Amino acid sequence: MGVAPRLAVLFLIIGALCLPPPAIGQVASHEDVIVVSRARILTETEAAVALRTQERAARERLQEWIKIETEALDREEQRLTGLRPETPSEEFERQTSAFDQRVRQVRRTAQRLEASITAQFRDARKNLVTELYPVLIEVLQRESATLIIDADQILIADPEIEKTDEVIALFNERVELPAFERIEFPALSPLAPATPQTPETE
Repeated sequence: MGVAPRLAVLFLIIGALCLPPPAIGQVASHEDVIVVSRARILTETEAAVALRTQERAARERLQEWIKIETEALDREEQRLTGLRPETPSEEFERQTSAFDQRVRQVRRTAQRLEASITAQFRDARKNLVTELYPVLIEVLQRESATLIIDADQILIADPEIEKTDEVIALFNERVELPAFERIEFPALSPLAPATPQTPETE
């Protein structure tokens, strides 16, 4: 490359460096952008609150079921320990084998119930996200904006373009409370004492 071409490139670089930065309005005007907090929407809306309440109730019921079954198994283990010195080995092995089978059954049932609760409420949360987008589009059109930015991804914004409360209100209006499948809990072990049943998850 000769001297002249080098100078031409240098002048182009200098010229680019001297250009003024683009004005904010050239990127997007104030009226084109609104800000909403996706996290707030997915935690503060009526559907989100109902989902958390139902999930907490289901998990508390599972923990109560596990507690009762575990206490019953502990008592049975103590009973078998006391019988060992005076029980024929064949009969003792039969009873301990039945006890071990019951322990495995309780463990498998608890794992199945935990997986069922997790899957149901995971799917419910995904549905909330799916229900959110039509609401966001409606707010976008209502505000005559072209862009929505998640409030959790920016440092600061003009309060006038913060529309999370409006989105939450519209979400509550448009989206029905989630319906949950009934989670069936098995009957308590015959080893467990009779106790009042906790309410079913609706």
